[in-house]
Amino acid sequence: LPTGAGEIATFVPEFTRKDLFEKMQLLKPDRSFRESFEYCNMPYLATGYIAEKLTGKTWEELVTEKIFKPLGMKDSSFSPDEIKKNKNYSLPYTLKDGKITEVEYAPIDSLGPAGSINSSLDDMTKWLILLMKDGKIGNSQLISEGALSEILSPQVVAPGYIPLRDKLPEIKDICYGMGWAINRYRGYRMISHGGT
Repeated sequence: LPTGAGEIATFVPEFTRKDLFEKMQLLKPDRSFRESFEYCNMPYLATGYIAEKLTGKTWEELVTEKIFKPLGMKDSSFSPDEIKKNKNYSLPYTLKDGKITEVEYAPIDSLGPAGSINSSLDDMTKWLILLMKDGKIGNSQLISEGALSEILSPQVVAPGYIPLRDKLPEIKDICYGMGWAINRYRGYRMISHGGT
């Protein structure tokens, strides 16, 4: 099974979330534990699938109930079909043969928890404010401070994860947390994730 976002669209439509979860047992590590950093979307899928089994709600229902609604994220959705219902959505593009070319949205619905959220700048700003306020919105603690601190802490050294950063001398300590690239830029902590 491929692990990177660029390879996702080639196999995901053929499988359900349950299929992908069950196929994880077929994955074999090609390196020993903590030998090096490798990015893999499958554990994110597994976490979402397990949450569905424990709660009886789909991952999409849980995210809508626990995050989108409390934050007022009305322009966020989970599939290309849903995002296209919004009058004001942007199209994906790539550089092909030296020309900017429109491409189709990747159909990664079955991989959902690993990156199928489509959002607007306004909604993403609401999410970022929640993160900057230590998981709190108004008087509600949506994410515990302890859990958020762990999520945003380096878990593994990840040189080469973002190649450009390896080439810039002012960027140091390139690591990966729980879904986040974490490094230092001119002494300041920088947390990011590119998305596609």
